[in-house]
Amino acid sequence: MNKDRTREKVRNILLELGYLVEIIPEDNREKRADLKITKENETFIIEVKSRIENEHILTEVHKKKSLEVTHQINPLSKSNALSKVAESAESQLNATPKQDNAFLGLWFSTDAMTGSPDADQQMKATLLGTRHVFTKTETLPVYFAAPSDFYRYKNIHFTVIDKDGCGQIIINPFSNRYNDFKKSVLYIDFSKAQAILDPYEEEKSGNAFVVNGEVDRNDDQEILEFLRNRYGKEFIAMVDLKSISGFTKI
Repeated sequence: MNKDRTREKVRNILLELGYLVEIIPEDNREKRADLKITKENETFIIEVKSRIENEHILTEVHKKKSLEVTHQINPLSKSNALSKVAESAESQLNATPKQDNAFLGLWFSTDAMTGSPDADQQMKATLLGTRHVFTKTETLPVYFAAPSDFYRYKNIHFTVIDKDGCGQIIINPFSNRYNDFKKSVLYIDFSKAQAILDPYEEEKSGNAFVVNGEVDRNDDQEILEFLRNRYGKEFIAMVDLKSISGFTKI
């Protein structure tokens, strides 16, 4: 996905929401973020990223005969490649001149036609350390059950994940701006569309579990024991979800 085209798409979305949008000038000495946006005396610095996570699939599709299907299994778990995207974003946000009270965010854009049908879910899992757990009655996400990039990159105060033009803000609960951001105009704008993911609000509503203690995240039994003690429920097994997708040459 072309970086300039993606940045322009994000710029237009924010303009429609009533933000003043400035493109941050490039610096030859260091990479900086892409956009500075303001509304109601609040400032947000945003680094725009996009990713063709499985570009090799498109190459394989082009080798096939017409209408022949290429199948792909996609892990919906932490991605090292996307972790590098988050690391780069925080570095650029930190390098960008800004006011002390500016909020810092990553805007991650993907679409289903780039060979990355699940890049949005993979990015969520990468930021939140998401896995899933079986109980006797349901399967629910468990946040911070795996290493979380939000924990590693605390200066990313929020992330917008934008797939096919539909966006959702994920809040970083490890950021020192967590409570401030929940009062911000950007948060309010996205909350009007119910497009907010806050892991602790998800826990309160019964839609997810959270591992927030000293736990060996490589030990499933230790994670399960933590969950049993925290929630008083019977947890059966941890699982990493996958999806299957297919691409056809026309």
